Amino acid sequence: MKSFDTLFLLFLAASLASTVILLLLLLTRKLFLKRLSPRTLHALWFIVLIKLLVPFAPQSPVSLFNLIPQALPVEWSLDQKNTLPMLSSESDSSTKVTVTDSGEKTVRPDTAPIRSGEQGSSIAQPSPQENISEKVRDGLSGLAVSTLVWLGGLLFFASYSLFFTLKFRSRVGTSRQSDNPEVLSVLAACLEKLGIRQTIPVYETSSLRSPCLYGLMKPRIYLPEDIVAIADTRQLTHILLHELTHYQRKDLWFNSLWTLAVWLHWYNPLVWLAMKKMNADREAACDAGVLEVLGEKEASSYGMTLLMLSRLFSRTSAPRVNLSHFFEHQNETKRRVTMIAKFKKGSYKLSAAAILLVLALSIVLLTNGAQDANGTRPDVNTHATDSQKQTVSSFRIVRPIDSFKWFNCC
Repeated sequence: MKSFDTLFLLFLAASLASTVILLLLLLTRKLFLKRLSPRTLHALWFIVLIKLLVPFAPQSPVSLFNLIPQALPVEWSLDQKNTLPMLSSESDSSTKVTVTDSGEKTVRPDTAPIRSGEQGSSIAQPSPQENISEKVRDGLSGLAVSTLVWLGGLLFFASYSLFFTLKFRSRVGTSRQSDNPEVLSVLAACLEKLGIRQTIPVYETSSLRSPCLYGLMKPRIYLPEDIVAIADTRQLTHILLHELTHYQRKDLWFNSLWTLAVWLHWYNPLVWLAMKKMNADREAACDAGVLEVLGEKEASSYGMTLLMLSRLFSRTSAPRVNLSHFFEHQNETKRRVTMIAKFKKGSYKLSAAAILLVLALSIVLLTNGAQDANGTRPDVNTHATDSQKQTVSSFRIVRPIDSFKWFNCC
């Protein structure tokens, strides 16, 4: 159980540290949403993802956490060192009860050592070690309960995701691989445009209302039958390019990592919000990737395809395979359409400045505060009282640590 306790504390510290990063990123996103490219914004979410999944990090003098007071737990030490001075019999003071010949009892303080064989008895007093041991046991008991609650939530959300994954597979189990000449011709052209050599089959289904890409090892594109019936060649090109761009960008794999992060940090509401915002930035970045292939002249027609699909399917009925649902708010729809209308060739590429920004933020946000040779932060108060130093168990702080989807990436 101790290993689970340690694991819980490590991820708790990572969650608290990630909260600081998330607040900064959400503020940056709000202030510079129209100035930063969609791909740059999406790249910044990888910093948060790494912090959520990797609770260990090197120390750095330029770390953001050098500026944050040590107020959050990250290390639990159960050495149970006896740092309290032992109470010797020579220094103990006791109350001695003596019975005289006449039967009278006298009670007097006695500072003399109690020797074996001496008449009388000493009144037992709880030692400081016993008091601290009780506090340690209470703390460990609370930690064990917290760990069990965390593991219970982790198991629940993993089961929840597995249930809807099986439900999704059941719904698309009756799908048939498309033999429509138009669909196959458009698919081959899209694969060639993106330089994808792997064959990715297209399945037509009546169980879904939104196109989606699904499958980590054997990816497939699922197209609703009614979309195949009404979409022309240009619209099919837009749809298939969008899903294939998701495949090219490895979005399914990163979605899986984000789902794992949500499981591990299910108790942190900011992590859920982060996944929602990340999904929005991912879709915008994917749109930019498609337009980079199509060119600026196709931007308006691509936007019309998105609007056509949004009118046909205002809500998707597909199971929430990734515990996320995109486009719960109309502002995100407006943002995508605006980005498409203003798209310029080359905006999908990461500039040198954007790469340097991501690297610099990674160094500042993904490292821990520097410590001195004694393992403490330089700004830690070293004038602790003797009673503060006298602990049996130390809790040492080292560092503060999808609504509707037009083109759904399952």
